[in-house]
Amino acid sequence: MAERKQKVTQEKQQDNMVVLIGKITSIRTTGKSTIVRVRIPRRGRRGDPKFAVPKVYFFAEDQTDIENFLKDDNVKISGHLVNTRKRRPNGTYFYSQAVIGDKIEKNASLFKTEMGLEEDLDMVAAQPVSLVYLHGPVENISQAGNRAYNIRMNARQNGRDNHVSVIDYDKDALLLMPGDEITVHGMIDTRVDDRGEIPKFYQNVIVQKLENHTRQTK
Repeated sequence: MAERKQKVTQEKQQDNMVVLIGKITSIRTTGKSTIVRVRIPRRGRRGDPKFAVPKVYFFAEDQTDIENFLKDDNVKISGHLVNTRKRRPNGTYFYSQAVIGDKIEKNASLFKTEMGLEEDLDMVAAQPVSLVYLHGPVENISQAGNRAYNIRMNARQNGRDNHVSVIDYDKDALLLMPGDEITVHGMIDTRVDDRGEIPKFYQNVIVQKLENHTRQTK
């Protein structure tokens, strides 16, 4: 009797993934989307406490059930980065990068999942996480500030080109060349510039590890 051969299909790892775990600080619904901000504590450069508040966009047609979540919920969000071309009122164009939420769910505490204890303390209800994984070819490298370098790459999402940017504080970024195939492991950082009349919100992907599959690894 001939043995039946089973086909094993392995899902290809996406080249553009974002995972955020934290507490919802605000939810705002516009005509086309629901905008969620998640508070993620992390240590500052000198060990001081610091918080990032990434902004995530959810769209009704994606059926993520975002309408069932409230402010102060501890959640786990899975999504991806997009960088879209937008037009200013004066007619000029700019690129705006954002996190698009693909899935949102309640995040249980380790006290409950690992120890079987019912624990509702906010400090242990969610294990804060900010993870970004990107893979694809380098398109451009430019100076982004003092000791900061902007790397634009094509991290495809569901078969579509997706030209996203990351910030690298390692000068080895200057060794990259357009066409190099790289993998970026990073996190999302945010800051507010309130020196002007209207505060400006900045959200960037910060490189924590970069692998150059074409030339070298750092």
